[in-house]
Amino acid sequence: VEVAIPQPNVYQAQQEATQETEMIKLIQSIQYEFAILQMEMGDAMKKQSEELMEKIEFQSERVSEISDMLSRVRNWDSEGKNFKDEVRKWCEKRDIAFPNSDEWGDAEWDIMHSNISAYMEKENGNTQILMLQIEDLLGQYTNYNSGASSSIKEYTQALKGILQNNG
Repeated sequence: VEVAIPQPNVYQAQQEATQETEMIKLIQSIQYEFAILQMEMGDAMKKQSEELMEKIEFQSERVSEISDMLSRVRNWDSEGKNFKDEVRKWCEKRDIAFPNSDEWGDAEWDIMHSNISAYMEKENGNTQILMLQIEDLLGQYTNYNSGASSSIKEYTQALKGILQNNG
């Protein structure tokens, strides 16, 4: 009785090695592309955050200007005769209502103080909205970068697993 000894199938071994190589390339490609995509999205969030920071700086300058005018209106009697015209022009430029009377007394200056205060509150609210948007974008930036790091880590682990199975 003869027992057949199985011969190694070189073709099959080559096919398995080729399949494993292709699998490694596929995993590498998918994980790498996903990591790149996440890093690009993170960069986009960072850029949007930087743009919002510029808007916040502009808003901060506006609020400072409004605060200065508010302080001057509060002390209107020390500003001089032509101050009323300056306030009107300043308010017209910003669409803030102002008294149309020729002479302004305490009541008209109180109205101006209230109107400018309301305008400043609105602008402060706009600044807070921008700050919340930045906070959201920075959270997304962190998540995308964390995702990219995880993708690279998963790729490395998968690659190690495949290489260990071949070892």
